[in-house]
Amino acid sequence: MKAGVYLVKNEITEEEYIVAINGKEPFLRITNAIKLSEFANGVLDLDENLIAEMLQELSRFSLKELSSVVQTVPEPEQPEIEITDEVYKELISGAINPDTDLLSMFEIIPRIQKKFNLSWEEAQAVYKDFVESRFFREARNG
Repeated sequence: MKAGVYLVKNEITEEEYIVAINGKEPFLRITNAIKLSEFANGVLDLDENLIAEMLQELSRFSLKELSSVVQTVPEPEQPEIEITDEVYKELISGAINPDTDLLSMFEIIPRIQKKFNLSWEEAQAVYKDFVESRFFREARNG
Protein backbone atom coordinates (compact mmCIF):
# COMPACT_ATOMS: atom_id res chain seq x y z
CA MET A 1 0.00 0.00 0.00
CA LYS A 2 1.16 3.54 -0.66
CA ALA A 3 0.04 7.09 0.07
CA GLY A 4 -3.06 8.23 -1.77
CA VAL A 5 -6.82 8.48 -1.72
CA TYR A 6 -8.73 5.20 -1.60
CA LEU A 7 -12.29 3.94 -1.86
CA VAL A 8 -12.45 1.52 1.06
CA LYS A 9 -15.14 -1.11 1.55
CA ASN A 10 -15.75 -2.92 4.82
CA GLU A 11 -16.22 -6.51 3.61
CA ILE A 12 -18.45 -7.39 6.58
CA THR A 13 -20.82 -4.41 6.74
CA GLU A 14 -20.36 -3.42 3.07
CA GLU A 15 -20.12 0.24 4.04
CA GLU A 16 -17.88 2.34 1.81
CA TYR A 17 -15.55 5.16 2.76
CA ILE A 18 -13.18 7.65 1.20
CA VAL A 19 -9.84 7.39 2.99
CA ALA A 20 -6.69 9.48 2.66
CA ILE A 21 -3.46 7.70 3.52
CA ASN A 22 -0.10 9.46 3.90
CA GLY A 23 3.43 8.26 4.54
CA LYS A 24 5.41 5.27 3.32
CA GLU A 25 5.20 1.66 4.42
CA PRO A 26 5.56 0.61 7.16
CA PHE A 27 4.78 4.08 8.50
CA LEU A 28 1.46 4.78 6.80
CA ARG A 29 -1.09 6.89 8.60
CA ILE A 30 -4.74 7.47 7.87
CA THR A 31 -5.28 11.21 7.76
CA ASN A 32 -8.93 11.25 6.81
CA ALA A 33 -11.81 8.77 6.61
CA ILE A 34 -15.34 9.73 5.59
CA LYS A 35 -18.37 7.52 4.99
CA LEU A 36 -19.21 7.64 1.29
CA SER A 37 -22.92 8.24 1.95
CA GLU A 38 -22.10 11.15 4.27
CA PHE A 39 -19.58 12.56 1.80
CA ALA A 40 -22.27 12.50 -0.91
CA ASN A 41 -24.55 14.51 1.40
CA GLY A 42 -21.87 17.10 2.17
CA VAL A 43 -20.97 15.83 5.62
CA LEU A 44 -17.20 15.80 5.99
CA ASP A 45 -16.82 14.44 9.53
CA LEU A 46 -13.81 12.25 10.25
CA ASP A 47 -14.85 8.67 11.10
CA GLU A 48 -12.45 7.80 13.93
CA ASN A 49 -14.07 4.40 14.47
CA LEU A 50 -13.18 3.39 10.91
CA ILE A 51 -9.57 4.44 11.43
CA ALA A 52 -9.36 2.32 14.59
CA GLU A 53 -10.95 -0.66 12.81
CA MET A 54 -8.61 -0.37 9.83
CA LEU A 55 -5.57 -0.17 12.06
CA GLN A 56 -6.65 -3.28 13.97
CA GLU A 57 -7.75 -5.50 11.07
CA LEU A 58 -6.95 -4.20 7.60
CA SER A 59 -7.78 -7.61 6.08
CA ARG A 60 -11.51 -6.87 6.62
CA PHE A 61 -11.33 -4.04 4.09
CA SER A 62 -10.89 -3.89 0.35
CA LEU A 63 -9.12 -0.84 -1.04
CA LYS A 64 -9.39 0.68 -4.49
CA GLU A 65 -6.95 3.46 -5.25
CA LEU A 66 -8.68 6.61 -6.46
CA SER A 67 -5.62 8.80 -6.65
CA SER A 68 -2.00 8.29 -5.78
CA VAL A 69 -1.44 12.01 -5.79
CA VAL A 70 -1.28 13.44 -2.30
CA GLN A 71 -0.98 17.18 -2.58
CA THR A 72 1.43 19.04 -0.40
CA VAL A 73 1.26 22.68 0.51
CA PRO A 74 4.13 24.49 -1.19
CA GLU A 75 6.45 26.50 1.00
CA PRO A 76 5.84 30.21 0.54
CA GLU A 77 8.76 32.06 -0.97
CA GLN A 78 10.81 33.93 1.56
CA PRO A 79 10.73 37.67 1.05
CA GLU A 80 14.03 39.36 0.35
CA ILE A 81 15.37 40.69 3.63
CA GLU A 82 17.24 43.92 3.50
CA ILE A 83 19.20 45.08 6.52
CA THR A 84 19.76 48.78 5.97
CA ASP A 85 22.03 50.83 8.24
CA GLU A 86 18.95 52.12 10.05
CA VAL A 87 17.50 48.62 10.58
CA TYR A 88 20.90 47.28 11.69
CA LYS A 89 21.26 50.03 14.29
CA GLU A 90 17.70 49.43 15.48
CA LEU A 91 18.35 45.68 15.87
CA ILE A 92 21.59 46.00 17.85
CA SER A 93 20.52 48.99 19.94
CA GLY A 94 20.96 48.04 23.61
CA ALA A 95 21.95 44.47 22.71
CA ILE A 96 25.70 44.85 23.17
CA ASN A 97 26.99 43.45 26.46
CA PRO A 98 29.11 46.23 28.04
CA ASP A 99 31.40 43.72 29.78
CA THR A 100 32.29 41.70 26.68
CA ASP A 101 31.42 44.08 23.81
CA LEU A 102 29.56 41.17 22.17
CA LEU A 103 26.05 41.02 20.78
CA SER A 104 23.27 39.24 22.65
CA MET A 105 21.69 37.03 20.01
CA PHE A 106 18.87 36.24 22.46
CA GLU A 107 17.83 39.89 22.34
CA ILE A 108 18.34 40.41 18.63
CA ILE A 109 16.72 37.26 17.20
CA PRO A 110 13.28 38.06 18.69
CA ARG A 111 13.61 41.58 17.24
CA ILE A 112 14.36 40.10 13.81
CA GLN A 113 11.39 37.73 14.18
CA LYS A 114 9.07 40.61 14.95
CA LYS A 115 10.42 42.99 12.32
CA PHE A 116 10.39 40.51 9.42
CA ASN A 117 7.71 38.04 10.64
CA LEU A 118 10.08 35.05 10.65
CA SER A 119 10.37 31.80 12.59
CA TRP A 120 13.13 31.43 15.19
CA GLU A 121 15.27 29.39 12.76
CA GLU A 122 14.82 31.91 9.94
CA ALA A 123 15.58 34.83 12.26
CA GLN A 124 18.65 33.00 13.56
CA ALA A 125 19.93 32.62 9.98
CA VAL A 126 19.36 36.34 9.34
CA TYR A 127 21.20 37.12 12.57
CA LYS A 128 24.22 35.02 11.59
CA ASP A 129 24.30 36.04 7.93
CA PHE A 130 23.66 39.76 8.27
CA VAL A 131 23.82 41.14 11.79
CA GLU A 132 26.58 39.14 13.46
CA SER A 133 28.84 39.12 10.40
CA ARG A 134 28.48 42.89 10.00
CA PHE A 135 29.09 43.46 13.71
CA PHE A 136 32.38 41.51 13.65
CA ARG A 137 33.43 43.04 10.34
CA GLU A 138 32.92 46.53 11.75
CA ALA A 139 34.68 45.60 15.02
CA ARG A 140 37.69 44.31 13.06
CA ASN A 141 37.90 47.43 10.90
CA GLY A 142 37.60 49.66 13.93
